[in-house]
Amino acid sequence: MKWYKWLFSLVLLFTLLNSSLGIAHAEDPIPGINPQLPRPPEDITLAEGDNAVTTTTTLNLPALKAVLIVGNIDGDYGTWTLSEVNNMKLAEAVLRQNGVTVTAFYPPNNNWSAIKTAAQGAHFLLYRGHGVEWSSDPLVVGGFALSNGSNGYTFISNDMIRNELRLAANAIVMLYGCFTAGSYGGEVNLTSTGAQNRVYQYADPFFDIGAGGYYANWWGDAFEKFLIYLFSGQTLGQAYQSYADYNATTVERYTFPYRADLAMWLDKDYYSGGWKYDNAFVGKSASTLEGLFTTLMVPSSGPVVYLTTEPSDPRLQQVTIYAVGSLTFQWNASFSSSIPWGTLSTTSGVSGTSTTVTLNPDGLKTGVYETTLTITTTTPGVLPNVQTIPVKLMVVKEVFTTFLPISSR
Repeated sequence: MKWYKWLFSLVLLFTLLNSSLGIAHAEDPIPGINPQLPRPPEDITLAEGDNAVTTTTTLNLPALKAVLIVGNIDGDYGTWTLSEVNNMKLAEAVLRQNGVTVTAFYPPNNNWSAIKTAAQGAHFLLYRGHGVEWSSDPLVVGGFALSNGSNGYTFISNDMIRNELRLAANAIVMLYGCFTAGSYGGEVNLTSTGAQNRVYQYADPFFDIGAGGYYANWWGDAFEKFLIYLFSGQTLGQAYQSYADYNATTVERYTFPYRADLAMWLDKDYYSGGWKYDNAFVGKSASTLEGLFTTLMVPSSGPVVYLTTEPSDPRLQQVTIYAVGSLTFQWNASFSSSIPWGTLSTTSGVSGTSTTVTLNPDGLKTGVYETTLTITTTTPGVLPNVQTIPVKLMVVKEVFTTFLPISSR
């Protein structure tokens, strides 16, 4: 982590320490977990949000994949562990319904090497389990608590996430656990500064490796609902605000430290004797899944226009079709109408390859001849999937050349 990020964290930490609130379980071993996971009381239910999605939209997306992780919570087959597996399966169902390839790691299947392999190029990473505290003074949090196969824990640190995970660009991360949204289980009335610091620490490694969005929430169906909203075409910020746990009167809106392009929103609920920060979002709030994961098809040239003389004077221009994004796609090229004065060197290829436009005025009368070069692709996730380039051939009797004067001192 860069030194200025550590400085920011330390300033927030010292502010929190000076508030006399104290730090959770300071005597726990390093790393450690809080046995009381964040869980809203069972007698509190959420009403459906005002902006809830009732219909779905077909999005133009490439093949997507997701990695889902549930850590050992109260043993590999404990009641709480199995409850969180069921909550994760709600999200899994939404992903599969939208054609996402899902690899799930439910206890005791928590092997980190296997998770890293599956996460190569993953567009979604979801985790439900214990949050990890690495130090209490100063407070350092982040990472995962995975099952080691014997009802114990393998701890994954923030630096391991930075150095070993290779998610897709703009990946969406969703976490449930202590500290991920600010508060830890059983804690009340955490300061806003403390909540910001914890969310910053938990989210930062994912944005260091190129994530596009981070959601943290304590409710069991939150991941499911966030995904439903995202796949309906909502922006990342709209999806956060559509969930019923969002409250416009209590949400705190900030910008993520050192990243002016990322929003950081914290929200809290009051129950069990105090306020709890239990709903956080960080990311590109105005982006949609299409905006994050699609590839742009961009021809390298603008209008293809030639000025030529009689008789024959063929001209060549190479048009390269390239991608803005990581997706490789197939393209096809053709003129919009059959023309005797224009040919293409190839009519198909892959992103990064080119076709050469050849225009030949041989036998043409003086005048202006026009057509359109159309580039198309049927590869999902490429926008726009049709692009056009105007082509104009101007045939004249004479071409006059003017030389501009050059002055010197």
